[in-house]
Amino acid sequence: MGRRIVLAVLGLAVILVLAYVFGPRVPADTTIRFDPSVIGDDPQAYLARKEAAVPDIHDGLEKEIIWVNPMVHARTPLSIVYIHGFSASKGEVRPLPDEVADQLDANLYYTRLTGHGQGGAAMADGSVNAWINDYEEALAIGRAIGDKMIVIATSTGGSLAAWATTQPGASDGVAAIAFISPNFGVKASGAELLTMPWGRE
Repeated sequence: MGRRIVLAVLGLAVILVLAYVFGPRVPADTTIRFDPSVIGDDPQAYLARKEAAVPDIHDGLEKEIIWVNPMVHARTPLSIVYIHGFSASKGEVRPLPDEVADQLDANLYYTRLTGHGQGGAAMADGSVNAWINDYEEALAIGRAIGDKMIVIATSTGGSLAAWATTQPGASDGVAAIAFISPNFGVKASGAELLTMPWGRE
């Protein structure tokens, strides 16, 4: 009888371990789908079209290129690309990127991650995949306005920049990355449970 109980307990333990190990995980689609060719020869016009199709962007929070010479949209040896953090905007650390660009005579690009700059409800449109592709779009703009680029990335923008360095070709043209308080993990106790099996549940 005692042996049967032990075997039953061991069997139950094995079932529970297998259920945990093979349980559902929070999916993260990291497929890069952005095609740089859609930008064409005029990145300014591309961004205007792209942002015009997004509803309710707050004034001043649109994606923006700041040219060294606003009258002549010419490439510069360096471009600066700023990637903001979660729930933030391009004003997050301003005027720091502007001052860096000014000192380096570099064109500057401010991106806007999906769901940001529109109000709380729009944040539901954001996802890991959307932001990865926003980052790739930002680098494509950086390449279009400069020969090499420096990425300045804050918080979750830093997470995207760091991830891209591990992907073949994803960071082509990046000369340097400046991380400002990069988000490499949630500090709250138990946060690691979110990425474990059954984390969403």
